[in-house]
Amino acid sequence: MGRARLKLDLDPALKAELKKQFKAANEVRQRQRLQAILLATTGQHGYRDIGQIVGCSPSTFSLWLNKFLSGGITELLRREAPPGAPSPLGAAVLHAEFCKQSQRESSRTADIAPNTSTSADSPESGSNSNTTYPEQFTEGRKLPLAAKALIEIIHHNPNAYGINRTNWTLESLAYAFEKQFGKKPARSTVGRLLKQAGLRWKKSRQFLTSPDPNYKEKVELLLKTLKSLKADEDLFFIDEMGPLAVRRHGGRCYTPKGKPPTHPKNQRAKGSIAMYGALSAKTNQVVWFFGKSKDSAGMIELVEILYNQQHVMSKIFLTWDAASWHRSEELVQWTDDFNAWNGVSGTGPHIVFIPLPSNSQFLDVIEAVFSGMKRAVIHNSDYQSPAEMKDAISMHFRARNEFFRVNPKRVGKKMWEIDFFEDHNNIRWGNYREW
Repeated sequence: MGRARLKLDLDPALKAELKKQFKAANEVRQRQRLQAILLATTGQHGYRDIGQIVGCSPSTFSLWLNKFLSGGITELLRREAPPGAPSPLGAAVLHAEFCKQSQRESSRTADIAPNTSTSADSPESGSNSNTTYPEQFTEGRKLPLAAKALIEIIHHNPNAYGINRTNWTLESLAYAFEKQFGKKPARSTVGRLLKQAGLRWKKSRQFLTSPDPNYKEKVELLLKTLKSLKADEDLFFIDEMGPLAVRRHGGRCYTPKGKPPTHPKNQRAKGSIAMYGALSAKTNQVVWFFGKSKDSAGMIELVEILYNQQHVMSKIFLTWDAASWHRSEELVQWTDDFNAWNGVSGTGPHIVFIPLPSNSQFLDVIEAVFSGMKRAVIHNSDYQSPAEMKDAISMHFRARNEFFRVNPKRVGKKMWEIDFFEDHNNIRWGNYREW
């Protein structure tokens, strides 16, 4: 004999309602129960068969069937309270604690003078039940009451809870939670709630700023000059690099897992190099030469090189950071005399300085080009002499200049927009091709 089959006769309207709710159900437990009852109406399955199809035991299906027969769909889908004691972090328990604290706060406020206020850092200041939580923390998601309570605690300094720390840890948050609500969650629970609230452990990111009182005016002058360059004018970003020791350098590279690359910290240098560079804003060409040190004499030599290369121009603008040799009296006097001589002779470009604000090296675009060069030919290098390092640097810049000679492009992508200078992160490493 085969297994006994179950045949459940239902009103067509009730059966249609079962199918409708089964299609609309989102929870697995609801779909299991509704599907089990629908299978029972077909008359083709027994208790064990239905249990195997929906993933439950025959006794569980029998329990669902009895609920449906006694109370219909409502009783079938009714969620029963789980066994055991209520969670100490449950909404009902925390809500009761919030109400108690609100009553204590109200009575304490009534006993003190009207002009006395509670410290903003005190964990008991204000009513927690009326606390609003910023959208940047919750991002519109519905959070458990315990997670909201943790966010409120994070808004205060740990010292307000008697914790001698300047930042929060999972253990200190659990301690503060217990001190405020009388219930101590586990560290794993605190971590789970913070993750649910969208909070992560992150290190503060340092950003560059300039204390120059004329920062805005100097940047606007640079931008105005860039946007108004004529066909016979050019602007050069100028900077120096070095002294750079000739030794084994570290850097990022592909390596087997668990075997990070190493290089000795203390090394005997095989020499050093110093380099001057200028980057054309219009043609993206780099002009460079190697010197012995960074001083006004080197800057004068670089200006003379640019003058000879740009002899057909009517004006060249030079912008650089606020290094001392960039604004020395020797350089300024030489430039004034040089411009005066050019004015009398009527030949050669007029030289104009556009100094950058102090402590704003991130505005000097050639810094990004230097960074790209160092990643390409300095990192992971082990040159044996200064001449070998200079040859590698010169080869890199010659290849770069040739690339932009064949593929003309102005310096930078957003440099010609004012927003570019408001966010120094837009100045990338200076790579001009994928490799």
